Amino acid sequence: MQRNERLEKLDYAREQAYVTVLEYAANGKLVAGTLGPVPADVIRAAGGWTVPLLSQDDTTLSYCNVPKLCDPAAATIGYAKSGKCPLIYAANPVLIHTGCAHRMQIAECLGDKTILLYEKEDADWEEKLCRVIGFHPSDAALQKEKQQTIRLHTLHRKLRDAVKKKSLSLEDWVTVTDGVRFLPDRKEQEEMLSYFVDEMKAIKGTDLSIPIGISTLYGTDPALQKELDKAPYGYDIRYVGCEAPAEETVDCVPLVMTNCACSQAKGSITLGQTGPALRAHLINMLHKGEQDDSRQSQNVE
Repeated sequence: MQRNERLEKLDYAREQAYVTVLEYAANGKLVAGTLGPVPADVIRAAGGWTVPLLSQDDTTLSYCNVPKLCDPAAATIGYAKSGKCPLIYAANPVLIHTGCAHRMQIAECLGDKTILLYEKEDADWEEKLCRVIGFHPSDAALQKEKQQTIRLHTLHRKLRDAVKKKSLSLEDWVTVTDGVRFLPDRKEQEEMLSYFVDEMKAIKGTDLSIPIGISTLYGTDPALQKELDKAPYGYDIRYVGCEAPAEETVDCVPLVMTNCACSQAKGSITLGQTGPALRAHLINMLHKGEQDDSRQSQNVE
């Protein structure tokens, strides 16, 4: 399978996830929904599939009357209240990282779903999962899944390194990292990620990058990604929470969703309804960051 075919397949996997998850559940397989970065190797060792429930569009915002939420959380509540999301319908239990208060508000709208809350470094987490699903996987099966999780995390880190070197465009990075989440087979996920990592090794790239902090770029205006990719530098992606554990965000431009809990960070830009004016403002800020880096390099020399 060639590069473009792979990107198309990942786009299709995301778009058709609503059908795939219903087929998966209809065949009697376990589907667990996730909100936030939740350890779920027990689910996978039990033959289950974990699917992200945070919405990527705004078609159901009118169903949400909870004020001051980020757009994805509001849209997810809209889907839950409207009953229009097959992902939410098929998923039970729902595993929620408690690090974001907005996720907790989503939990209140999930009806009769079994909710399991994860707090960082919960020593009893795996046992709680086993009790909820009524199954204890073997130690061998669990260790196998944990090793694969480590490999997948390593591949994702290498892809971020490729974006930093501009050997992978930001637009393609979003397509790949978003799409693989909706492939039920983790071996297929690993093969797909490995392909793009190997491809990047042959591309020289650049040593110039701008640090950006993101909550999520999934579901944002595609024109934003294309505009960012026009720049001559890469992007050092640092997470500011929400979809992944928070990393060091000092001296970066945080790109966060409207009303994100991280949106009060100095110099943050909210991405709710991205338009031409915001894209221009963002590019100007990042160009300024590039110029500042250049001046600092000259001073050092």
